[in-house]
Amino acid sequence: MSEINSLPSSPFWSLVHRRGNFALLTHPKRVIKVYSHKVVDLLSNQEIICDGLCYLEDLLDQNHFEGLIKEDKWLIHLFYEVGHYWNKTEKKEKPRFHPDQVLAVVVDYQEETPFDPALLSDEELEVSWEKPSFKDYQRAFESGKEYLRRGDCYQYNLTFPFKGKLLQGGLSSLVKRLWSRSKSVGEFAHLTVLGPEYYITNTPECLFEWKKKGEHSTSLESRPIKGTLLLEKGDSLEVKEKWQLLDESEKNESELYMITDLIRNDLNRIEKPIVKIVEKKAPLVVHGLIHSYSHLRVELAKETSFLKIVKSLFPGGSITGAPKIRVMEIIDDLETTPRGFYCGSTLMAYDHSLIGTINIRAAKGDLSQGSLTYHAGGGITWESDLTDEYQEMDNKFLSFNSLLTLSLN
Repeated sequence: MSEINSLPSSPFWSLVHRRGNFALLTHPKRVIKVYSHKVVDLLSNQEIICDGLCYLEDLLDQNHFEGLIKEDKWLIHLFYEVGHYWNKTEKKEKPRFHPDQVLAVVVDYQEETPFDPALLSDEELEVSWEKPSFKDYQRAFESGKEYLRRGDCYQYNLTFPFKGKLLQGGLSSLVKRLWSRSKSVGEFAHLTVLGPEYYITNTPECLFEWKKKGEHSTSLESRPIKGTLLLEKGDSLEVKEKWQLLDESEKNESELYMITDLIRNDLNRIEKPIVKIVEKKAPLVVHGLIHSYSHLRVELAKETSFLKIVKSLFPGGSITGAPKIRVMEIIDDLETTPRGFYCGSTLMAYDHSLIGTINIRAAKGDLSQGSLTYHAGGGITWESDLTDEYQEMDNKFLSFNSLLTLSLN
């Protein structure tokens, strides 16, 4: 067990969850923020005027699978808006992105240390939240329904920000409450601190997992999540009952199957492999919620480009809707703030594989201001009910916030 009982005081570090354990990554040799027109080296405070997306693509393309998989101290956070560039969505009269909007963060560390969040000192935590108004949600929901009625899309994912203010406590107490209990930790939970800013996610969702299978091939898996019900007690009887309700829901099943088919098509964009459906629909229990998910797998040539895999799948279909390109344009009309880190993906290596997460259950914070912005949402189809969908969004927020308010005793 690690003897570390406090978070680093240095300005740049990350905490990542790997197969049941956390690792603290420190002593960075590279910390880069990527924008559309420049990259900024945060270690030297130097700016390089260049095409940020070309820089990012070169970074992903220059490393072969074998080289990436051996080094597990790097993270690349792709923000959701990168998907607009890679999927070539239509430009509007209004500029889609502010010039100073971050598109990606690249961090590369020298040191890794085991870390146990339960060893952090117990500090009080109090967060005041401003929730999205029902009227604002209704306006966006009904506008989106009009796109469905016209046949522009089959499903769109509608999300809103929940704005928080830390009245008491800070990052240490946040980490302690989120991750000191093994049952509350998302499989791909991670945190990156960049000076006063931090990006944190308790995500259970995998966009892809890529690993060597043999001398000449690799395997690629994706596990999209769609469909959600609230768990109040979380005992085995309730899980069984709620799964039966979720399993029998035609609306939730149609959401899942549409996105599973979208992911299958995205996998085919790589090199037209034969996609195997390992699980068509299965339950996934996380803190306070039960989801349904599917599991897809393909075999690829060993020489397959990492960049091509990422560009073919990003952003994840479970957080866009279908068809992906058109629905991203629709989301851009319906949502008034950038998603950023939320609904983006973090690329990382561990346990002889390369992982691409989907950063749901995610928030961006600012330690200097005590601010915390958490996003939540869900997939909308023609059969969706306004009140039910608003409640599902709130349930996903409650799943996160309930961990912050639970007693640690």
